[in-house]
Amino acid sequence: MSPPGDRPRVRPRSSLALVRSIKVLHTVGAIGVMGGVATFVVVRLKGPAVGAGGYLEVRHVVDAAYRYLVVPSLVLCVLSGLASMIAHRPYWNALWAWLKAASGIALLGLTVRIQGVGRSLTAPEVLGDRAELADALRIEWTGLWTILVVLLLNVIVGIWRPRVVGRR
Repeated sequence: MSPPGDRPRVRPRSSLALVRSIKVLHTVGAIGVMGGVATFVVVRLKGPAVGAGGYLEVRHVVDAAYRYLVVPSLVLCVLSGLASMIAHRPYWNALWAWLKAASGIALLGLTVRIQGVGRSLTAPEVLGDRAELADALRIEWTGLWTILVVLLLNVIVGIWRPRVVGRR
């Protein structure tokens, strides 16, 4: 119980609006990333095979989706998540928030790497070498599924917000 005369701390309206705006940006970014990567998985499963007619056109569309949807959405998600941590003091000591921040930054690096591997799949020298092509496709698939799993775990942790309590 608080001492008499103490009033609970009330957040100013402008601060509340800022936190809510950041949360909306974070959610929009997460939707863009997950939707973009999931769509790419579907295109890879149902699109033309590597080397088949139409493959290069599909690959260019996928590369454009990465460049203009997935990467900007992930950057928005990471930056808004970090801004949320700065704007909302309780997140400073929340282990789950730091785990999400670290995994978001790692995902950004992985996404850029997968985009580079995907671009290499259109190079004539890679398309002609079966071993190199198989290796690039394996790296791309592993990276895509890793991105989706980590994104899903980030959403779960963001909703569940586990409390990790150490012994004192």
